[in-house]
Amino acid sequence: MASYITAVTDRYALGGADAMYPFLEEHIKQNCTREAFVQGVSKEPRPTAYRALKAVSFQDDDRYPGGTAEAKVDFITQQGDIERTWKVAQMADSTWRLVKIPGMDACPA
Repeated sequence: MASYITAVTDRYALGGADAMYPFLEEHIKQNCTREAFVQGVSKEPRPTAYRALKAVSFQDDDRYPGGTAEAKVDFITQQGDIERTWKVAQMADSTWRLVKIPGMDACPA
């Protein structure tokens, strides 16, 4: 899961919120347009790099075979370091997908 968070952060840093859209869980993509996602997430400070994964808590979730994880992530931004909480879900094929990050309020979970 840590390598997934790192990979998504790298895409975010290089391509902005638009580059993160493919990492969303499929049900969320069906209910949230790319435009709504980009508009919401773009209000957040864009990281220039990933610094550290500070804490992770795992939960059972009947919607996702592998459950979910909430990760507190430190990012480097032009304004300084920030900490954000991302929620990811493990799919049946053991891959991870984003289900909630700051700025996604327009996207139903």
